[in-house]
Amino acid sequence: MFLSKTAARMLSTAPKVYKKGPIPVEVEAGKDYFYCACGYSTNQPFCDGTHRDINKRYGTNFAPKPFKATSTGEESFCGCRRSEDPVLCDYTHLDLPDDVGGREPVVTDFKNYKVLSTEAHSHDTTLLTVQAEDEKGETLDASYHFSWKLGGKTRPYTPVAYDPATGKVQLLIKMIPGGAVSPKVKDLKVGDSVELKGPSPGEYYCEGKHSVVVLLGGGSGLTPLLQVMQDAVKEQRNIELHLLYSNKTTKDMLWKNEIQKMRVAHPEIIKSVTHHITREEGEGG
Repeated sequence: MFLSKTAARMLSTAPKVYKKGPIPVEVEAGKDYFYCACGYSTNQPFCDGTHRDINKRYGTNFAPKPFKATSTGEESFCGCRRSEDPVLCDYTHLDLPDDVGGREPVVTDFKNYKVLSTEAHSHDTTLLTVQAEDEKGETLDASYHFSWKLGGKTRPYTPVAYDPATGKVQLLIKMIPGGAVSPKVKDLKVGDSVELKGPSPGEYYCEGKHSVVVLLGGGSGLTPLLQVMQDAVKEQRNIELHLLYSNKTTKDMLWKNEIQKMRVAHPEIIKSVTHHITREEGEGG
């Protein structure tokens, strides 16, 4: 089963397999080093503070592991984070399944993205399309997110579309009255710049572990599930997906037409889509 948002974050406690092999490093006797425990550091095999972002996003408790070199020379640090030794490689990576492997490091710096368009998607959501102004992005497996900084506040958003070749990102922004970011979306104009950080990888996807997966989500919690569906269709993965999507009313349903098109075009992968409505049309509250 595939759980979105809070439930999935609570289960995302395993460190990333950065590399299926040792990471050789020259060390100095008596010097203290701090090994990256989460696997997302851009300064492998040592900590660069990225675990703080990971802990905040997923509710994990990663912390760097201290290592004092007893002699000068090369040490082989664990790249897969599955070694019985807390820091050094013991060749456990040789026993890892073929479908377990590392992904690109998390992007830790904010950069500017140019607004290409904004359009209403539903009565309370806006589809925002932006593009990186400089370097392009990294290719990641589902699921991943971008962090948006606006007015000193930062909020994570899971894109409904992302093209690393062009740096183009599409975000579905739900308008939340009094929110830190969403109310300001209506003021954005084509050509404006926004600050995004990402893509930052998650640990949701379980393709290769299960042949049948149920995707559960409600409202804007659909977006990480969309990534899984899009990835499964694009890569023609050997998996059956069943989507159960809940909303207050039919007008709150997001990406309905796109989901239906995926289901019709790929019935062997998108096996079923079930919509659950919790309120009668016109009912308030």
